[in-house]
Amino acid sequence: MCLPFRRLFATECWEKTCRRPRIPEPEKKKGHGLKDKDDFIDKKKKHFRKSDEKEADKKAAADKKSNKGDWIEKDSRHPMDAGDIDRTFHSFPPILQGDEHCELAFKGSHTATFFTSKRLLLAIPDGRSGKRMQYLSVPWKSVLGFEVQTNETRKKSDTNTEAKVWTDMMFDPGDGGRGDAQAFMSCLQFDFNSNTIDIRVIGRYLAARCLKSTPGGRVSPGILAPSGDRDKHFEKWISKLELEKDEESMDVTELNEKLHSTEHLLLDDENVVMAFKSGDNCVAFTSSRVLVIDVEALSRKKTKFTSIPYWHIIAFSAQSSGEWNKDSQLQLYTRNLWDLKTFALDLKKGRADIGKIQKFLSVMTIGDKDAAKYLHGVRTNSAPSKAPKMSSFTAWVTSDSDKEDVKETEERLRSDITILLGDERCEKVFPTGHDIIVYTNKRVIYVDIQGVRGKTIAFYSLPLKMVTGFTVDTAGHKHADVLIDTDIPGKPSLMQDVLIKKGDVMDVHKCLTEALMKTLMDYN
Repeated sequence: MCLPFRRLFATECWEKTCRRPRIPEPEKKKGHGLKDKDDFIDKKKKHFRKSDEKEADKKAAADKKSNKGDWIEKDSRHPMDAGDIDRTFHSFPPILQGDEHCELAFKGSHTATFFTSKRLLLAIPDGRSGKRMQYLSVPWKSVLGFEVQTNETRKKSDTNTEAKVWTDMMFDPGDGGRGDAQAFMSCLQFDFNSNTIDIRVIGRYLAARCLKSTPGGRVSPGILAPSGDRDKHFEKWISKLELEKDEESMDVTELNEKLHSTEHLLLDDENVVMAFKSGDNCVAFTSSRVLVIDVEALSRKKTKFTSIPYWHIIAFSAQSSGEWNKDSQLQLYTRNLWDLKTFALDLKKGRADIGKIQKFLSVMTIGDKDAAKYLHGVRTNSAPSKAPKMSSFTAWVTSDSDKEDVKETEERLRSDITILLGDERCEKVFPTGHDIIVYTNKRVIYVDIQGVRGKTIAFYSLPLKMVTGFTVDTAGHKHADVLIDTDIPGKPSLMQDVLIKKGDVMDVHKCLTEALMKTLMDYN
Protein backbone atom coordinates (compact mmCIF):
# COMPACT_ATOMS: atom_id res chain seq x y z
CA MET A 1 0.00 0.00 0.00
CA CYS A 2 1.32 3.46 -0.94
CA LEU A 3 0.50 6.62 1.11
CA PRO A 4 1.35 10.20 0.44
CA PHE A 5 4.17 11.58 2.46
CA ARG A 6 1.85 13.98 4.32
CA ARG A 7 -0.56 11.14 5.25
CA LEU A 8 2.34 9.02 6.49
CA PHE A 9 3.68 11.92 8.57
CA ALA A 10 0.23 12.55 10.06
CA THR A 11 -0.22 8.87 11.01
CA GLU A 12 3.14 8.81 12.73
CA CYS A 13 2.33 12.00 14.68
CA TRP A 14 -1.09 10.56 15.74
CA GLU A 15 0.54 7.39 17.09
CA LYS A 16 3.02 9.45 19.08
CA THR A 17 0.41 11.78 20.57
CA CYS A 18 -2.75 9.68 20.88
CA ARG A 19 -1.61 6.16 21.82
CA ARG A 20 -2.09 5.08 25.46
CA PRO A 21 0.91 5.78 27.60
CA ARG A 22 2.52 2.69 29.22
CA ILE A 23 2.29 2.57 32.99
CA PRO A 24 5.45 1.04 34.53
CA GLU A 25 4.80 -2.05 36.72
CA PRO A 26 5.92 -1.86 40.31
CA GLU A 27 9.15 -3.72 41.02
CA LYS A 28 8.76 -7.05 42.84
CA LYS A 29 10.65 -7.31 46.01
CA LYS A 30 13.07 -10.21 46.41
CA GLY A 31 11.21 -13.24 47.73
CA HIS A 32 7.78 -11.66 47.23
CA GLY A 33 5.09 -14.31 46.60
CA LEU A 34 7.40 -17.36 47.09
CA LYS A 35 6.25 -18.18 50.57
CA ASP A 36 2.77 -19.19 49.51
CA LYS A 37 4.20 -21.29 46.69
CA ASP A 38 6.56 -23.18 49.02
CA ASP A 39 3.74 -23.86 51.42
CA PHE A 40 1.67 -25.29 48.60
CA ILE A 41 4.52 -27.59 47.49
CA ASP A 42 5.14 -28.77 51.06
CA LYS A 43 1.48 -29.64 51.45
CA LYS A 44 1.57 -31.64 48.23
CA LYS A 45 4.70 -33.50 49.31
CA LYS A 46 3.16 -34.38 52.64
CA HIS A 47 0.04 -35.59 50.88
CA PHE A 48 1.98 -37.88 48.51
CA ARG A 49 4.23 -39.06 51.35
CA LYS A 50 1.26 -40.09 53.38
CA SER A 51 -0.19 -41.87 50.37
CA ASP A 52 3.09 -43.75 49.79
CA GLU A 53 3.24 -44.72 53.47
CA LYS A 54 -0.29 -46.02 53.33
CA GLU A 55 0.49 -48.08 50.23
CA ALA A 56 3.67 -49.44 51.83
CA ASP A 57 1.72 -50.43 54.97
CA LYS A 58 -0.90 -52.17 52.85
CA LYS A 59 1.80 -54.04 50.92
CA ALA A 60 3.59 -55.09 54.12
CA ALA A 61 0.30 -56.31 55.61
CA ALA A 62 -0.47 -58.27 52.45
CA ASP A 63 3.00 -59.85 52.41
CA LYS A 64 2.70 -60.74 56.07
CA LYS A 65 -0.72 -62.23 55.49
CA SER A 66 0.43 -64.33 52.53
CA ASN A 67 3.68 -65.31 54.34
CA LYS A 68 5.90 -64.45 51.39
CA GLY A 69 8.25 -61.66 50.47
CA ASP A 70 9.16 -60.64 54.05
CA TRP A 71 12.46 -62.54 54.06
CA ILE A 72 13.79 -60.61 51.06
CA GLU A 73 13.45 -57.25 52.84
CA LYS A 74 15.91 -57.96 55.65
CA ASP A 75 19.17 -56.13 56.14
CA SER A 76 21.79 -57.19 53.60
CA ARG A 77 24.61 -56.71 56.12
CA HIS A 78 23.53 -59.63 58.30
CA PRO A 79 22.85 -63.34 57.76
CA MET A 80 19.28 -64.56 57.69
CA ASP A 81 17.60 -66.98 60.07
CA ALA A 82 17.93 -70.39 58.40
CA GLY A 83 15.11 -71.79 60.58
CA ASP A 84 12.64 -69.17 59.36
CA ILE A 85 13.63 -69.78 55.75
CA ASP A 86 13.28 -73.54 56.25
CA ARG A 87 9.72 -73.14 57.58
CA THR A 88 8.83 -70.65 54.84
CA PHE A 89 10.08 -72.80 51.96
CA HIS A 90 8.31 -75.86 53.34
CA SER A 91 4.96 -74.04 53.48
CA PHE A 92 4.70 -71.29 50.86
CA PRO A 93 6.33 -71.27 48.42
CA PRO A 94 6.93 -75.05 48.82
CA ILE A 95 10.41 -75.11 47.27
CA LEU A 96 12.25 -77.52 49.58
CA GLN A 97 11.66 -81.26 49.58
CA GLY A 98 10.37 -83.06 52.63
CA ASP A 99 13.79 -84.35 53.73
CA GLU A 100 15.60 -81.18 52.64
CA HIS A 101 16.54 -78.47 55.13
CA CYS A 102 17.98 -74.97 54.89
CA GLU A 103 21.17 -74.74 56.95
CA LEU A 104 22.65 -71.34 56.01
CA ALA A 105 20.97 -68.26 54.54
CA PHE A 106 22.35 -64.90 53.44
CA LYS A 107 20.90 -61.79 51.84
CA GLY A 108 23.00 -59.90 49.31
CA SER A 109 22.30 -56.55 47.72
CA HIS A 110 20.08 -58.16 45.08
CA THR A 111 20.19 -61.94 45.61
CA ALA A 112 19.35 -64.19 48.54
CA THR A 113 21.54 -67.31 48.93
CA PHE A 114 20.45 -70.46 50.73
CA PHE A 115 22.63 -73.49 51.52
CA THR A 116 20.40 -76.54 51.92
CA SER A 117 21.22 -80.16 52.61
CA LYS A 118 20.88 -81.00 48.90
CA ARG A 119 21.69 -77.91 46.86
CA LEU A 120 22.74 -74.30 46.57
CA LEU A 121 19.60 -72.20 46.08
CA LEU A 122 19.53 -68.61 44.79
CA ALA A 123 16.47 -66.35 44.93
CA ILE A 124 16.66 -63.40 42.53
CA PRO A 125 13.89 -60.76 42.34
CA ASP A 126 12.97 -60.20 38.70
CA GLY A 127 11.35 -57.05 37.37
CA ARG A 128 10.89 -53.55 38.75
CA SER A 129 8.04 -54.43 41.06
CA GLY A 130 9.92 -57.33 42.67
CA LYS A 131 6.81 -59.53 42.54
CA ARG A 132 8.44 -61.93 40.14
CA MET A 133 11.01 -64.24 41.71
CA GLN A 134 13.56 -66.43 39.95
CA TYR A 135 14.87 -69.50 41.80
CA LEU A 136 18.13 -71.12 40.64
CA SER A 137 19.21 -74.50 42.03
CA VAL A 138 22.69 -76.06 41.89
CA PRO A 139 22.97 -79.62 43.30
CA TRP A 140 26.03 -80.16 45.45
CA LYS A 141 27.27 -82.91 43.15
CA SER A 142 27.56 -80.26 40.39
CA VAL A 143 29.94 -78.11 42.44
CA LEU A 144 33.47 -78.80 41.16
CA GLY A 145 35.45 -76.50 43.44
CA PHE A 146 35.19 -73.52 45.74
CA GLU A 147 37.22 -70.65 47.14
CA VAL A 148 36.95 -68.49 50.26
CA GLN A 149 38.89 -65.32 50.97
CA THR A 150 39.59 -64.20 54.52
CA ASN A 151 40.05 -60.55 55.48
CA GLU A 152 42.04 -59.52 58.54
CA THR A 153 42.57 -55.84 57.70
CA ARG A 154 40.20 -54.69 60.48
CA LYS A 155 39.40 -51.50 58.59
CA LYS A 156 35.91 -50.01 58.50
CA SER A 157 36.37 -49.20 54.83
CA ASP A 158 37.39 -52.76 53.93
CA THR A 159 35.13 -55.40 55.47
CA ASN A 160 34.41 -57.53 52.41
CA THR A 161 35.09 -61.23 52.23
CA GLU A 162 34.37 -63.41 49.23
CA ALA A 163 33.34 -66.92 48.34
CA LYS A 164 33.38 -68.45 44.88
CA VAL A 165 31.81 -71.67 43.62
CA TRP A 166 32.57 -73.40 40.30
CA THR A 167 30.01 -75.76 38.75
CA ASP A 168 29.68 -78.03 35.72
CA MET A 169 26.87 -75.87 34.30
CA MET A 170 26.99 -73.82 31.11
CA PHE A 171 28.08 -70.20 30.99
CA ASP A 172 26.34 -67.40 29.11
CA PRO A 173 28.02 -67.05 25.66
CA GLY A 174 26.58 -63.56 25.13
CA ASP A 175 24.61 -62.37 22.12
CA GLY A 176 24.62 -65.59 20.15
CA GLY A 177 28.31 -66.01 20.86
CA ARG A 178 29.08 -62.57 19.42
CA GLY A 179 28.88 -60.58 22.68
CA ASP A 180 30.91 -60.70 25.88
CA ALA A 181 30.58 -64.06 27.59
CA GLN A 182 29.51 -64.16 31.24
CA ALA A 183 30.05 -66.84 33.85
CA PHE A 184 26.35 -67.07 34.82
CA MET A 185 25.83 -70.48 36.54
CA SER A 186 29.31 -71.77 35.67
CA CYS A 187 30.97 -69.62 38.33
CA LEU A 188 29.06 -68.05 41.23
CA GLN A 189 30.61 -65.36 43.42
CA PHE A 190 29.30 -64.09 46.75
CA ASP A 191 30.33 -61.06 48.82
CA PHE A 192 29.99 -61.08 52.59
CA ASN A 193 30.61 -58.70 55.48
CA SER A 194 33.47 -59.93 57.68
CA ASN A 195 31.98 -58.16 60.72
CA THR A 196 28.74 -60.15 60.66
CA ILE A 197 29.56 -63.38 58.78
CA ASP A 198 32.28 -65.91 59.62
CA ILE A 199 33.78 -66.83 56.24
CA ARG A 200 35.49 -69.89 57.75
CA VAL A 201 32.10 -71.37 58.62
CA ILE A 202 31.17 -71.06 54.95
CA GLY A 203 34.49 -72.68 53.98
CA ARG A 204 33.89 -75.63 56.31
CA TYR A 205 30.31 -76.02 55.14
CA LEU A 206 31.30 -76.05 51.45
CA ALA A 207 33.99 -78.61 52.26
CA ALA A 208 31.48 -80.84 54.05
CA ARG A 209 29.12 -80.68 51.07
CA CYS A 210 31.57 -80.83 48.16
CA LEU A 211 34.31 -83.19 49.35
CA LYS A 212 31.91 -86.09 49.69
CA SER A 213 30.81 -87.89 46.55
CA THR A 214 27.34 -88.57 48.04
CA PRO A 215 26.32 -85.45 50.00
CA GLY A 216 23.10 -85.63 51.95
CA GLY A 217 21.64 -85.27 55.41
CA ARG A 218 22.42 -82.50 57.83
CA VAL A 219 25.98 -81.48 58.64
CA SER A 220 27.35 -81.87 62.15
CA PRO A 221 26.83 -78.93 64.54
CA GLY A 222 30.59 -78.38 64.71
CA ILE A 223 30.63 -77.34 61.04
CA LEU A 224 28.25 -74.43 61.68
CA ALA A 225 29.77 -73.44 65.04
CA PRO A 226 31.72 -70.14 65.22
CA SER A 227 35.39 -70.53 64.41
CA GLY A 228 36.62 -68.80 67.56
CA ASP A 229 40.04 -67.24 67.94
CA ARG A 230 42.57 -67.70 65.19
CA ASP A 231 46.29 -67.17 64.75
CA LYS A 232 46.75 -63.60 63.52
CA HIS A 233 50.24 -64.45 62.29
CA PHE A 234 49.26 -67.36 60.01
CA GLU A 235 49.79 -65.34 56.81
CA LYS A 236 53.21 -64.18 57.97
CA TRP A 237 54.12 -67.74 58.94
CA ILE A 238 53.27 -68.99 55.45
CA SER A 239 55.08 -66.13 53.71
CA LYS A 240 58.28 -66.18 55.76
CA LEU A 241 58.62 -69.95 56.11
CA GLU A 242 61.96 -71.05 54.69
CA LEU A 243 62.92 -74.65 53.99
CA GLU A 244 66.33 -76.13 54.36
CA LYS A 245 68.36 -76.94 51.29
CA ASP A 246 67.68 -80.67 51.54
CA GLU A 247 63.95 -80.22 52.22
CA GLU A 248 61.29 -80.46 49.53
CA SER A 249 58.00 -80.43 51.43
CA MET A 250 56.75 -78.41 54.35
CA ASP A 251 56.26 -79.76 57.84
CA VAL A 252 52.97 -81.56 57.37
CA THR A 253 52.30 -81.93 61.10
CA GLU A 254 52.63 -78.20 61.82
CA LEU A 255 50.55 -77.15 58.80
CA ASN A 256 47.87 -79.71 59.63
CA GLU A 257 47.63 -78.38 63.19
CA LYS A 258 47.33 -74.77 62.04
CA LEU A 259 44.63 -75.55 59.46
CA HIS A 260 42.66 -77.50 62.07
CA SER A 261 43.04 -75.42 65.24
CA THR A 262 43.76 -71.85 64.12
CA GLU A 263 42.25 -71.51 60.63
CA HIS A 264 39.41 -73.98 61.26
CA LEU A 265 39.18 -74.93 57.57
CA LEU A 266 39.82 -78.69 57.48
CA LEU A 267 37.21 -81.29 58.33
CA ASP A 268 37.62 -83.52 61.36
CA ASP A 269 38.50 -86.60 59.28
CA GLU A 270 40.73 -84.65 56.86
CA ASN A 271 44.52 -84.43 57.13
CA VAL A 272 47.34 -82.91 55.13
CA VAL A 273 49.36 -85.58 53.30
CA MET A 274 51.87 -83.44 51.36
CA ALA A 275 52.54 -79.71 51.22
CA PHE A 276 54.91 -77.66 49.08
CA LYS A 277 55.85 -74.00 49.30
CA SER A 278 56.17 -71.69 46.30
CA GLY A 279 57.15 -68.12 47.05
CA ASP A 280 54.71 -66.67 49.58
CA ASN A 281 52.09 -69.33 48.82
CA CYS A 282 51.53 -72.97 49.64
CA VAL A 283 50.02 -76.00 47.86
CA ALA A 284 48.70 -78.67 50.19
CA PHE A 285 47.46 -82.13 49.19
CA THR A 286 45.04 -83.37 51.83
CA SER A 287 43.24 -86.68 52.05
CA SER A 288 40.22 -85.16 50.24
CA ARG A 289 41.32 -82.21 48.07
CA VAL A 290 43.98 -80.01 46.57
CA LEU A 291 44.19 -76.90 48.77
CA VAL A 292 45.97 -73.79 47.47
CA ILE A 293 46.78 -71.11 50.05
CA ASP A 294 47.41 -67.77 48.33
CA VAL A 295 48.52 -64.92 50.60
CA GLU A 296 48.14 -61.35 49.33
CA ALA A 297 51.66 -60.08 48.72
CA LEU A 298 51.26 -56.43 49.77
CA SER A 299 49.22 -56.36 52.96
CA ARG A 300 49.44 -60.06 53.93
CA LYS A 301 46.04 -59.59 55.54
CA LYS A 302 43.93 -61.37 52.92
CA THR A 303 44.28 -65.04 52.06
CA LYS A 304 42.52 -67.11 49.41
CA PHE A 305 41.88 -70.79 50.09
CA THR A 306 41.05 -72.62 46.83
CA SER A 307 39.79 -76.20 47.07
CA ILE A 308 39.40 -78.79 44.31
CA PRO A 309 38.14 -82.26 45.33
CA TYR A 310 40.07 -85.17 43.86
CA TRP A 311 36.97 -86.84 42.47
CA HIS A 312 36.39 -83.79 40.24
CA ILE A 313 39.91 -83.84 38.73
CA ILE A 314 39.50 -85.65 35.41
CA ALA A 315 43.06 -85.28 34.06
CA PHE A 316 46.38 -83.68 35.00
CA SER A 317 49.80 -82.85 33.61
CA ALA A 318 53.17 -82.09 35.21
CA GLN A 319 56.20 -80.26 33.89
CA SER A 320 59.73 -79.90 35.22
CA SER A 321 63.04 -78.48 33.99
CA GLY A 322 66.54 -79.61 34.83
CA GLU A 323 65.65 -81.86 37.79
CA TRP A 324 62.59 -83.70 39.02
CA ASN A 325 62.14 -81.45 42.07
CA LYS A 326 62.91 -77.99 40.60
CA ASP A 327 61.08 -75.54 38.36
CA SER A 328 57.91 -77.62 38.48
CA GLN A 329 54.40 -76.81 37.33
CA LEU A 330 51.16 -78.76 37.56
CA GLN A 331 47.99 -78.45 35.50
CA LEU A 332 44.68 -79.81 36.76
CA TYR A 333 41.66 -80.33 34.48
CA THR A 334 38.02 -80.27 35.60
CA ARG A 335 34.60 -80.26 33.92
CA ASN A 336 34.12 -76.56 34.56
CA LEU A 337 33.50 -74.51 31.40
CA TRP A 338 34.71 -71.19 32.83
CA ASP A 339 38.09 -70.34 34.42
CA LEU A 340 38.49 -73.61 36.37
CA LYS A 341 38.56 -75.92 33.37
CA THR A 342 42.36 -75.72 33.71
CA PHE A 343 43.93 -74.84 37.05
CA ALA A 344 47.68 -74.20 37.18
CA LEU A 345 49.79 -74.87 40.28
CA ASP A 346 53.01 -72.91 39.93
CA LEU A 347 55.82 -74.49 41.97
CA LYS A 348 58.68 -72.83 40.09
CA LYS A 349 59.74 -70.76 43.11
CA GLY A 350 60.02 -73.81 45.34
CA ARG A 351 61.04 -77.46 45.30
CA ALA A 352 58.53 -80.19 44.58
CA ASP A 353 59.08 -83.72 43.27
CA ILE A 354 56.67 -83.99 40.33
CA GLY A 355 57.11 -87.77 40.27
CA LYS A 356 55.87 -88.03 43.84
CA ILE A 357 53.00 -85.63 43.16
CA GLN A 358 51.94 -87.45 39.98
CA LYS A 359 51.91 -90.77 41.78
CA PHE A 360 49.75 -89.28 44.52
CA LEU A 361 47.33 -87.67 42.03
CA SER A 362 47.12 -90.94 40.11
CA VAL A 363 46.13 -92.81 43.27
CA MET A 364 43.50 -90.21 44.23
CA THR A 365 41.97 -89.57 40.78
CA ILE A 366 42.46 -92.78 38.74
CA GLY A 367 42.42 -95.23 41.63
CA ASP A 368 44.64 -97.98 42.97
CA LYS A 369 43.78 -101.12 44.90
CA ASP A 370 46.63 -100.40 47.33
CA ALA A 371 45.65 -96.74 47.82
CA ALA A 372 45.29 -96.98 51.63
CA LYS A 373 48.72 -98.58 51.98
CA TYR A 374 50.29 -95.98 49.72
CA LEU A 375 48.73 -93.05 51.58
CA HIS A 376 49.94 -94.43 54.90
CA GLY A 377 53.46 -94.67 53.49
CA VAL A 378 53.33 -91.10 52.19
CA ARG A 379 52.24 -89.75 55.59
CA THR A 380 54.96 -91.57 57.52
CA ASN A 381 57.80 -90.85 55.08
CA SER A 382 58.09 -87.26 53.84
CA ALA A 383 61.70 -87.60 52.73
CA PRO A 384 62.49 -86.74 49.11
CA SER A 385 62.48 -89.62 46.67
CA LYS A 386 65.84 -91.00 45.58
CA ALA A 387 65.00 -91.30 41.90
CA PRO A 388 67.75 -91.05 39.25
CA LYS A 389 68.43 -87.71 37.64
CA MET A 390 66.03 -86.49 35.01
CA SER A 391 68.81 -86.28 32.44
CA SER A 392 69.03 -90.07 32.21
CA PHE A 393 65.32 -90.38 31.45
CA THR A 394 65.31 -87.59 28.85
CA ALA A 395 68.41 -89.07 27.22
CA TRP A 396 66.64 -92.40 26.86
CA VAL A 397 63.51 -90.80 25.36
CA THR A 398 65.44 -88.69 22.82
CA SER A 399 67.88 -91.46 21.87
CA ASP A 400 67.53 -93.83 18.94
CA SER A 401 67.04 -96.80 21.21
CA ASP A 402 64.09 -99.14 20.97
CA LYS A 403 61.39 -97.05 22.66
CA GLU A 404 58.68 -99.49 21.59
CA ASP A 405 59.90 -102.01 24.15
CA VAL A 406 56.99 -102.22 26.60
CA LYS A 407 58.99 -103.89 29.36
CA GLU A 408 61.80 -101.33 29.38
CA THR A 409 59.34 -98.42 29.25
CA GLU A 410 57.44 -99.77 32.24
CA GLU A 411 60.67 -100.16 34.20
CA ARG A 412 61.66 -96.58 33.39
CA LEU A 413 58.27 -95.22 34.48
CA ARG A 414 58.56 -97.12 37.78
CA SER A 415 62.18 -96.39 38.63
CA ASP A 416 63.11 -93.06 37.03
CA ILE A 417 59.88 -91.13 37.57
CA THR A 418 57.72 -93.53 39.69
CA ILE A 419 54.51 -92.48 37.96
CA LEU A 420 52.79 -95.85 37.46
CA LEU A 421 50.35 -97.29 39.98
CA GLY A 422 50.81 -100.61 41.70
CA ASP A 423 48.21 -102.45 39.59
CA GLU A 424 48.96 -100.48 36.40
CA ARG A 425 50.81 -102.06 33.48
CA CYS A 426 52.01 -100.80 30.10
CA GLU A 427 50.38 -102.38 27.07
CA LYS A 428 51.65 -100.40 24.05
CA VAL A 429 54.31 -97.76 23.43
CA PHE A 430 54.50 -95.62 20.28
CA PRO A 431 57.19 -93.06 19.44
CA THR A 432 56.12 -89.64 18.14
CA GLY A 433 59.30 -87.89 17.07
CA HIS A 434 61.37 -87.20 20.21
CA ASP A 435 58.34 -87.96 22.38
CA ILE A 436 56.59 -91.17 23.32
CA ILE A 437 53.00 -92.09 24.04
CA VAL A 438 52.27 -94.93 26.44
CA TYR A 439 49.00 -96.86 26.61
CA THR A 440 48.40 -98.54 29.96
CA ASN A 441 45.39 -100.47 31.24
CA LYS A 442 44.15 -97.27 32.97
CA ARG A 443 45.26 -94.22 30.98
CA VAL A 444 47.21 -92.67 28.14
CA ILE A 445 50.53 -91.08 29.16
CA TYR A 446 52.01 -88.57 26.75
CA VAL A 447 55.69 -87.84 27.45
CA ASP A 448 56.60 -84.53 25.81
CA ILE A 449 60.25 -83.44 25.56
CA GLN A 450 60.31 -79.65 25.12
CA GLY A 451 63.00 -77.19 24.14
CA VAL A 452 65.98 -77.48 21.81
CA ARG A 453 68.19 -79.11 24.41
CA GLY A 454 65.42 -81.26 25.80
CA LYS A 455 65.84 -80.10 29.42
CA THR A 456 62.11 -79.57 29.95
CA ILE A 457 59.86 -82.59 30.16
CA ALA A 458 56.07 -82.76 30.56
CA PHE A 459 53.81 -85.70 31.42
CA TYR A 460 50.15 -85.60 30.46
CA SER A 461 47.88 -88.28 31.98
CA LEU A 462 44.56 -88.95 30.24
CA PRO A 463 42.33 -91.57 31.95
CA LEU A 464 40.78 -94.00 29.48
CA LYS A 465 37.32 -93.25 30.85
CA MET A 466 37.63 -89.72 29.45
CA VAL A 467 38.22 -90.91 25.84
CA THR A 468 35.08 -90.41 23.75
CA GLY A 469 36.40 -91.33 20.28
CA PHE A 470 39.43 -91.38 18.02
CA THR A 471 40.57 -91.02 14.42
CA VAL A 472 43.51 -92.83 12.79
CA ASP A 473 44.72 -91.36 9.49
CA THR A 474 47.24 -93.77 7.96
CA ALA A 475 49.94 -93.08 5.39
CA GLY A 476 51.31 -96.52 4.68
CA HIS A 477 51.99 -99.16 7.32
CA LYS A 478 54.49 -97.26 9.49
CA HIS A 479 53.08 -93.74 9.80
CA ALA A 480 49.75 -92.41 11.07
CA ASP A 481 48.14 -89.28 12.49
CA VAL A 482 46.11 -90.18 15.56
CA LEU A 483 43.48 -87.84 17.02
CA ILE A 484 41.95 -88.77 20.38
CA ASP A 485 38.75 -86.96 21.34
CA THR A 486 38.16 -86.43 25.05
CA ASP A 487 35.43 -85.26 27.40
CA ILE A 488 37.73 -82.64 28.96
CA PRO A 489 36.80 -78.97 28.34
CA GLY A 490 40.38 -77.76 28.79
CA LYS A 491 41.85 -80.50 26.55
CA PRO A 492 39.20 -81.56 24.03
CA SER A 493 41.63 -83.56 21.87
CA LEU A 494 45.11 -85.07 21.79
CA MET A 495 46.99 -85.17 18.48
CA GLN A 496 49.81 -87.64 17.81
CA ASP A 497 52.13 -88.15 14.87
CA VAL A 498 53.05 -91.82 15.21
CA LEU A 499 55.99 -93.40 13.39
CA ILE A 500 56.35 -97.13 14.04
CA LYS A 501 59.51 -99.11 13.44
CA LYS A 502 58.17 -102.46 14.58
CA GLY A 503 54.78 -103.94 13.82
CA ASP A 504 51.98 -102.21 11.96
CA VAL A 505 50.39 -98.81 12.38
CA MET A 506 46.99 -100.43 12.75
CA ASP A 507 48.16 -101.60 16.20
CA VAL A 508 47.32 -98.07 17.33
CA HIS A 509 43.77 -98.48 16.07
CA LYS A 510 43.45 -101.86 17.74
CA CYS A 511 44.81 -100.57 21.05
CA LEU A 512 42.44 -97.59 21.11
CA THR A 513 39.46 -99.72 20.13
CA GLU A 514 40.08 -102.18 22.96
CA ALA A 515 40.57 -99.36 25.46
CA LEU A 516 37.42 -97.54 24.37
CA MET A 517 35.27 -100.68 24.36
CA LYS A 518 36.57 -101.66 27.79
CA THR A 519 35.75 -98.20 29.15
CA LEU A 520 32.22 -98.33 27.73
CA MET A 521 31.63 -101.77 29.25
CA ASP A 522 32.90 -100.62 32.66
CA TYR A 523 30.70 -97.51 32.45
CA ASN A 524 27.60 -99.50 31.58
